[in-house]
Amino acid sequence: MPMIDFSTSNRGGKFQGEFTNIGQSYIVSASHMSTSLNTGK
Repeated sequence: MPMIDFSTSNRGGKFQGEFTNIGQSYIVSASHMSTSLNTGK
């Protein structure tokens, strides 16, 4: 039982880390895009 719990929480942590990385990349891309749009104006 503890083994199953460990791998489940480990997988959940990995997924959360990947999701955080994707979110940060998206925020960075979005801010770059709005910066170039503002400069374009």
